[in-house]
Amino acid sequence: MKKIWIILTTLAVSFIAMASVTTVSAAKPNYIIATDATYPPFDFQDSNNQYTGIDQEILKTIAKREGFTYTLKPMSFNAATQSVTSGQADGIIAGMSITDERKEVFDFGTPYYKSGIAWAVKKGSNIKSLSDLKGKTVALKTGTAGADYALSIQKQYGFKVTYFNDSDTLYNDVVNDNAQATFGDLPVLQYSIKNGTKLKVMNAKSPYESGWYGFAVKKGQNKQLLASFNKGYAAIKKDGTYDKIIKKYLGAPASDFTGKKSDNNSVLGILKANNGAFMRGLWQTLLLTILGIILASIWGVILGVMGVSQNSAVRGLSTTLIYIFRGLPLMVLAFFIYIGLPGVIGTKIPAFTA
Repeated sequence: MKKIWIILTTLAVSFIAMASVTTVSAAKPNYIIATDATYPPFDFQDSNNQYTGIDQEILKTIAKREGFTYTLKPMSFNAATQSVTSGQADGIIAGMSITDERKEVFDFGTPYYKSGIAWAVKKGSNIKSLSDLKGKTVALKTGTAGADYALSIQKQYGFKVTYFNDSDTLYNDVVNDNAQATFGDLPVLQYSIKNGTKLKVMNAKSPYESGWYGFAVKKGQNKQLLASFNKGYAAIKKDGTYDKIIKKYLGAPASDFTGKKSDNNSVLGILKANNGAFMRGLWQTLLLTILGIILASIWGVILGVMGVSQNSAVRGLSTTLIYIFRGLPLMVLAFFIYIGLPGVIGTKIPAFTA
């Protein structure tokens, strides 16, 4: 009887395992895709606080056709690229220019959009040529082709540079005359100006160093995802879907997607347009605060008890730990845990945990 029970149990476990394997194999693969949070018309929020744009439409259409799902992770461009190289994200689509340097760390899919570099100044500015930028400040977006081009001519024209992680803040810096010019992708600058940003493109008819945007994964990783993107992209190019997506966003004002005629220029407007993200961020902050107080109290009591111990080694350890944590910039440590550590241990770490 005992042997029969063992056999039945073994068979049951085998059937469960087989069913699990079948379920997993039948499920659609799910990927984490990083993107830029503020890069219209390629990546931006619509009136429902959902991310849309040329990149997002292309990705959504390809995913549906190729039978995979994805979780979108909007962030700054620099953080997005680091998330992919660290293994926290499987791929990135963010108006990312294909360069030789990036090819060393990323595998790119079929190039999906050709662009060029333009430079812009505040409307009414007395700056007429690149030579007029000598001694002036140029605002650049971190990690972009526009920033790379500006740096390549910086010595020639003698301007200073300042960096930003998002386009809106960068444009406002120029509009407010804190910086006197900016460099960026021509369609992005034109789209922003078309929708209310008070800038003027200086070389719209002759952009510099035209290049291609590409979808990317970490070099040597996620080959199936890259193959699916390339196959899906070829299909939407062939049947005209790609052209419809491009026309939809480059031929319409931002108000068609964002519900407003121009970018928000007031605190109330920004909160209203981003209320979903703001409330989610507030809730996450409250949770982190509560959990942080609880864990810090426990950790503090332990170090306090160690600090009054009669054992000099225990007291010394307590003092050492206190000074180590006092000297650590905790935000940098959190970013290291989230972006740097996964590359070492080979396991993704959730942002909340980090």
